[in-house]
Amino acid sequence: MTIDRLPGPLDLKSGVEEPWHVLQVALHWATVIADGTIIESRFWMNPCDVYLDPEGGSPRVRNYTQIEMSEAYKAYGSLLHFLRWKREKGIK
Repeated sequence: MTIDRLPGPLDLKSGVEEPWHVLQVALHWATVIADGTIIESRFWMNPCDVYLDPEGGSPRVRNYTQIEMSEAYKAYGSLLHFLRWKREKGIK
């Protein structure tokens, strides 16, 4: 399967897998849902990261479940709320 045929939302990566990558995909996922954009269900049902091979080989795909997306989106929202609170309190 070529990258242009992968479902999404997807995020192309050129480095190693990191735990926080799911946060980026979760934001893409949530934006598509919140935007109300009419899209094919296969698009938003299969969020993933695509790790490109530096040698030009086949990419490695890391799929995420909707539960993982929901948990990551909540974590991101909590982080934003905390940072806003910290700024309002003048904490550096």
